[in-house]
Amino acid sequence: MRTNPFNDAWLFLIGNTPDHQTSGVGPLLVVVFLALLVASFWIAWRNWQADLGQRTATNVSIWFMRLMIGCMWFQGSLWKLPLPVSPGLSYWTEELSRYAAFDLHKWIAVNVLIPLLPLLNPLVYLTELRASASMP
Repeated sequence: MRTNPFNDAWLFLIGNTPDHQTSGVGPLLVVVFLALLVASFWIAWRNWQADLGQRTATNVSIWFMRLMIGCMWFQGSLWKLPLPVSPGLSYWTEELSRYAAFDLHKWIAVNVLIPLLPLLNPLVYLTELRASASMP
C-alpha cells in the first residue's frame, strides 16, 4: 500500500489516523498538537522580533527542522499512549519478552518492564511528549 506523505500529514493534523481513531482521545490529541504548534510559531515570532541575530536563514532553517522533528516525535508517541488508551507499548514489550536477542534483555523485559508497565507507560508517554514539545 502506497501512501502520500502530504495526505498522511493532513490526516494526522485533523485526527483521522488509526492511532487517533482507536485511542478514544483523538480530538484531545489534535488540540494538544495544535496548541504546541501555535506556541512554537508564537515563540519563533517573538524571537524574530526581539533579536536581530535570529533573522538569518540558518536560524530559520534550524527552527523549521526542529519543528518538523517535534511533529514527527509527537506523531510517533501516539502508539505509546498509556493503557487502556493504546496497547502499543504493552504489545511490543510482550513481544520483546518472547523474542529478545539476549537472555539478559529478555529477563529485564519479563521481570522488570512488564510488571512495572502500568507505572512506566505513562512516564514513557509523558517523556516523549516533553521531548516533542521541546524540539521547536
